[in-house]
Amino acid sequence: MNEVIQRLRSANPALMVAVTALMVLAVAFSIPRFAMRQSPWMIDFKAFYCAATTATQRDDPYLQQPLYDCESKSTGPFLVHTRNHIVVPAPLPGYAIAAFVPLSLLPYRMAAGVWALVLIGAFVLSVHVLSLLTGIERWVVFSASFLPLIVFPLAAGNPAPISICAISLCALWLRHERYALAAAAATVAMIEPHLALPIVISLALWAPRSRPVLMIGILALAALSFAFLGLSENVEYMTRVLPAQTAAELRHIFQFSLSAVLYAFGLSATAAAHYGELSYLVMALLGILVAGRLYANGRDPAYLVFAPAAFVVLGGPYMHADQIAAAIPLALVLSTKTEQGRLLAVLALLLLAVPWEFVAFTGDPIIVATLAVLVLACCFLGMRLGLVLTVIATLALVLLNVWLPHTGTLAHATGQPRALAEASWTIEVAATYSHGSAAAWWSRALTWVGLILLLWSAISRALPSRRSGTHGVQPEATSG
Repeated sequence: MNEVIQRLRSANPALMVAVTALMVLAVAFSIPRFAMRQSPWMIDFKAFYCAATTATQRDDPYLQQPLYDCESKSTGPFLVHTRNHIVVPAPLPGYAIAAFVPLSLLPYRMAAGVWALVLIGAFVLSVHVLSLLTGIERWVVFSASFLPLIVFPLAAGNPAPISICAISLCALWLRHERYALAAAAATVAMIEPHLALPIVISLALWAPRSRPVLMIGILALAALSFAFLGLSENVEYMTRVLPAQTAAELRHIFQFSLSAVLYAFGLSATAAAHYGELSYLVMALLGILVAGRLYANGRDPAYLVFAPAAFVVLGGPYMHADQIAAAIPLALVLSTKTEQGRLLAVLALLLLAVPWEFVAFTGDPIIVATLAVLVLACCFLGMRLGLVLTVIATLALVLLNVWLPHTGTLAHATGQPRALAEASWTIEVAATYSHGSAAAWWSRALTWVGLILLLWSAISRALPSRRSGTHGVQPEATSG
């Protein structure tokens, strides 16, 4: 056990458990007020639920009118229903939509409750697995991941917690040389394909014993997609839906893609999307190479999973705030190391543990974010510096919340039966979720800085150190 983990375990557990309990209570009290004011609760899940319902009725789940017929139905207080021909798209591949079919057979309110329990269960399992992988106490892992990995995704109802849970299990099974199970977990993580695809390639390259199950899993997903939707809808998804979704979200406040940045600086939507796609390829390749280098140096095989996931969320054509949480496992692992790059990883963890734009935009979880920073900073950096950083983070959140515009206009779209759902979603984003203010950019910049620090830390550990020459380093101790 290294000195970093010893220091983490020497913290007063009763005090820290009390702090994490306060975080849960603060979120529980803020949920009704947040839902009543914003009315977007489970907004993404409603789209996935309706896409599955539409597909089972043999209609196209990517078109505006079939989705609107389902999404516009009132489902009671706190749960979203669309109006004025505005449609929330479901830009998932066919196999992912098929996964929602069992829930689509239930009444919507019951299905939403079941889905919330699934997401919470995935989060709890992720905390447990990451604690085993890193040797960090569960309440510290909880503090690092509570806001980005469950509060924000639960508000929207998106599947990111399931993908990140599968990624964590994949790393754990790799460490225990359970290659078939690791490959199966990577296949499950493909519910968020742009997060998991670099992991699948990394395993195929650096863990050859995982290849047979990986191949079976990918072929099974492809077969399910074609069996569920048919050829035309799958072609439509690849050639029309993905580009349209990228274009629709270029102005979204929770969009972290390079394409969104380039579009804001004046590039056309087409050019911004192309450069975003190129950056995705570059970052995926870099993450896979860094993962291979760390593994070749005799380090933890969990890097084969965590490094590609963390690298690929910086840049790209489409990257939502909830998907940034895929970088947290790597930040937790690197934050426990005693070698070069640890301070960078700790600072990255502090920045990534707070979804700044979400907290600033809603205002309700500010106390939760403050408590999360307090726990992490005091545990990793000591009480004095931890308190200073907590005060700075709290002031930043309050200022961003005051500075950030919170008003939007009511969007209206026209009914276009055969148009893609993204046609009306573009109007909704422009009216409700588009904020070009300096505060909106500052809130995202804090997350980007955290990602850059984390990737810098990983690269510094992948490169041969001066003390160890060019022949790598000794294998590092692992937990779990």
